[in-house]
Amino acid sequence: MAKPKRSRWNIFLNKQQQELLSKQEECTRRSASLLRELRSQDAQPLKNSGGIGQAAERQAQAMCVRQINDVDATQKAIEAALARMKAGTYGFCVSCEDRIAEKRLKALPWATHCIACAA
Repeated sequence: MAKPKRSRWNIFLNKQQQELLSKQEECTRRSASLLRELRSQDAQPLKNSGGIGQAAERQAQAMCVRQINDVDATQKAIEAALARMKAGTYGFCVSCEDRIAEKRLKALPWATHCIACAA
């Protein structure tokens, strides 16, 4: 008995799923690294190098927190994309329900809107 032929879309979805899972792992590693860096910064008392030095240290901490928030947002978007795959709605615009171009999904695998609706 011959194997059923997989559609081009199913092959694309499989590749996208692998890409999303890979990005998810990357985000997990990045998040852990940033948390270690932030804890390290928090463990060190602010140096008495004057207001400029302390301001620079606080700015570095704030930047680290922003990066953690960005990674967290990306992880949530990836989880939502994986859930849409499971539900069979991945690749369809949440606004107009048209199919999102494969080129866009390759560039941004967790895209929720087609180009027209994202504009």
